[in-house]
Amino acid sequence: EEVLEAKGERRIAVGSPNFYVCGFDAAGDKLWTTNLGAAVRTTASLDNRAVAGCEDGSLYVLSAVGKVLGRAEAGSRITALTAVGDTIVAGCASGSVTAWNL
Repeated sequence: EEVLEAKGERRIAVGSPNFYVCGFDAAGDKLWTTNLGAAVRTTASLDNRAVAGCEDGSLYVLSAVGKVLGRAEAGSRITALTAVGDTIVAGCASGSVTAWNL
């Protein structure tokens, strides 16, 4: 799960193995649900965006309201994500590490 902010409010993005990323407010109320078409293995936040790494090697960038803003391929199952400045770094099951400047 990752914390992001939208309109000054703290929100949490949580991924699931059943293909969904869900956004929740600080009270735990679900705000949005987005189906990514692959099991979500890990999430990270970057500014007011959520990032989801999937079983099939896809990386998705979502807005603070769950809209898919972009997609990239890591080439292998994404097992870890972290944000470094404006860069997302993904660790993959193959042992590779890939970075995207967002």
